Amino acid sequence: MLTAVAALGLTVRYAIKFWSDRIPETAAPPFLGGTFGDLRDATWLPVQAALSGINPYDTASYLQLHPYTQDFPTYTPAHLALWLPIGWLDFSTAIVAYLIVSVVAITAVGSWGGVRVLRTWRPGRSDLATVVAAAAAGVAVLWLARTVTAAVGPGQPSVVYALAAAPAVLAGRHRWGNALLIALTCLKPQIGLVVVLIVLAQRRWGDAMRGVAIATAASVAVGIAIGGGVAGLPAFVGQFLANARSAGTVRAGAVTVEERIDVEAGLRAFGVQPSGLVLALVAAIGLVLCVLVVRWAAVRELPAVGCLLGLTVGLLPVYHISYDAMWLLVPAGVAAAELHRRAGGSWLVPCLPGLLLLTASSVVARWHGFDVLLGPGTGVSAQRLIMLAGLVALVTAVAVLAGRAAEQRATTVAH
Repeated sequence: MLTAVAALGLTVRYAIKFWSDRIPETAAPPFLGGTFGDLRDATWLPVQAALSGINPYDTASYLQLHPYTQDFPTYTPAHLALWLPIGWLDFSTAIVAYLIVSVVAITAVGSWGGVRVLRTWRPGRSDLATVVAAAAAGVAVLWLARTVTAAVGPGQPSVVYALAAAPAVLAGRHRWGNALLIALTCLKPQIGLVVVLIVLAQRRWGDAMRGVAIATAASVAVGIAIGGGVAGLPAFVGQFLANARSAGTVRAGAVTVEERIDVEAGLRAFGVQPSGLVLALVAAIGLVLCVLVVRWAAVRELPAVGCLLGLTVGLLPVYHISYDAMWLLVPAGVAAAELHRRAGGSWLVPCLPGLLLLTASSVVARWHGFDVLLGPGTGVSAQRLIMLAGLVALVTAVAVLAGRAAEQRATTVAH
């Protein structure tokens, strides 16, 4: 009962807080604490432009139409299709609609995650009160995570796309449900790329192909609509690719770099300007490692741990804002339950430092305490270091434990 009250109270509190801090419709960035700037610039205005027959990926024309806005980042065109109803609403009503969608996403993923942790920790049937408490606890944990509120506040669709990554990789039994979740993550390319790689590493070929096919079909439909028919699709694709190469001319400034958790942003924070070749190499190595850690954990019969490690590694090689680390929250809980079920405290306790550090890295995004303690602009750097430390600690613990288990099996067979 207490967890349900806490979950409801946190939901209402943040909804009221964000609504009261909303920016004016035509405010120019930076918004200095105002909320829903990204909702306006990444969703509401681009969808309105598309509905008016204007290509939001044509940055020059788009900024002439809305000179007070930021340029439209390269979400896949299917993003416009998903949020199409918002384009017919005035800005205040669009905010309400976005808040409803965000609350639904947080409630759905949080409650699913809480129940999944419960059933992994304690297999078998549980009474209804226990299930409800676990579901409510999952929702409360998401609202308490700075990563989640840091995304909901500006109106980021990542609160939907990144949270969907957890159930997408922690495979359920519903084939088309899994495909839809994967497709949803693909609407933000850097999220979808990591999710698809993890799903492929899990050898869920069908889920991956169906998810990518759904997202691609929706994007092609949007391209045909904006391009004025099938004949206009090549020009639309060309404009989309041009936008991808130059996207973020406004967003890639110092402020955005300071909010990013990936390797490139870390190098830039230390004054290093990596070349395109270096970044391509980092991306290739990081994405390969993402696949390898998933397979490595699966061989050791720890699939949830593999999902957690894959998502952690996936944050490093390509562009990721610090709040994208929210996708670690549910996998961290399921991974802890999996380790407990594997061999009780003998596995969970040695892995706790890594699990706690990864959980912390998914909670403290933009935590101002770091700026106070360590100096302005250190919050994301501290978050990145905590995440790396957690990754190393968890991999080391699992490797040592798995090695000991293998030695014990060999000794048993020998005798």
